[in-house]
Amino acid sequence: MTADIFPDAIRASASSLCIGMNWLCNLIVGVSYPYISDALDDYAYVPFVVLLAIFFLLALKLVPETSGKSAEEILAEYDSRREK
Repeated sequence: MTADIFPDAIRASASSLCIGMNWLCNLIVGVSYPYISDALDDYAYVPFVVLLAIFFLLALKLVPETSGKSAEEILAEYDSRREK
């Protein structure tokens, strides 16, 4: 998805940043899960399900459909959303 979101000029740097954030979030989940599991016992999955639902709804609202569009069309759509 990052290949469609960012223009060619910054695509490599932006993709690296996104991958780094992904690894950081994975680290946070891995480190915090034992504490969450101890605190919530059998319901340790609930915070993750809630976050997943929130991010799913945000993605539906904020991420435009990019299939079949050129990079220029995608950037124009992001620019038009930014101007609102």
